[in-house]
Amino acid sequence: DTPNDMFGKVMSLKDELIIQYFILATDLSMTEIKKIEEKLASGSNPRDIKVKLAKEIVKIYHSDEASEDAYQNFQKVFVNKELPSQIDEVEVLDKNWPLAELLHFTNLVSSKTEGRRMIDQGGVKIDGAVIGDREACIRPKSGMILQVGKRKFVKIK
Repeated sequence: DTPNDMFGKVMSLKDELIIQYFILATDLSMTEIKKIEEKLASGSNPRDIKVKLAKEIVKIYHSDEASEDAYQNFQKVFVNKELPSQIDEVEVLDKNWPLAELLHFTNLVSSKTEGRRMIDQGGVKIDGAVIGDREACIRPKSGMILQVGKRKFVKIK
């Protein structure tokens, strides 16, 4: 996985799995892990502990720099609700697209059926606005941002 995907997946872990992941997926000593376990037991915010876990795991598979970049991106997108700093750009034909077809063409969804399901669930945004009409037709413009769910973004060329 990319550092951003890896970081996001770790942050979505259930709180009760945090210590197991520290034991199984990091290089931290058991002494350090016991300290983390004590922090959790004393009421520390599990989100803060997951940030440490995510940074450790990304660092193992990528680098310290990639770990910090993934953390900054997570803060920007999920905490501050801003756009990620790097968004893939896709060139599309200048025509009216059925929205589900456009989502599939840009690889934001694996099928048009999944695209329609995401639209129905309110998980599709264009330039920050939720699009809930599965029959919507979109004429892409340069610079338009398509978003599916919380983590998938594409910018139209």
